[in-house]
Amino acid sequence: MSEAEQMLVGLGADQPHIQIQLRALAGLPSSEKLVQVQLQAPLMRANLFYEEPLPDGRVRRAMNLALPLFIPSKDGKLPHYNQPPPFPPKGRTRKVRSDERLKHDPFLPSLRIYRYKTIAA
Repeated sequence: MSEAEQMLVGLGADQPHIQIQLRALAGLPSSEKLVQVQLQAPLMRANLFYEEPLPDGRVRRAMNLALPLFIPSKDGKLPHYNQPPPFPPKGRTRKVRSDERLKHDPFLPSLRIYRYKTIAA
């Protein structure tokens, strides 16, 4: 039994959506490689400006971070900041890479497993 099949059965082989995925998996040749992908959680890009230089001399630092961001303040006021949208965009906001090797839609959605695109010779 393949690893993907074992993982699906572990989710509950009696579930209708799992049965559909098990049938789809059974239709693949055993030599086909699949890949499990964890999509990146949405992060905010923060540009932090410091009143005094950091040890390396920088006064600005840009970083990806998960919210919330805690900011110490002597006077209790927040610095200027942009309000992020309440929900992430529905569609992709970045261009798709030209060398992307995975098919767009997951083959086994319950496990986030994708098939590779076939390369035309």
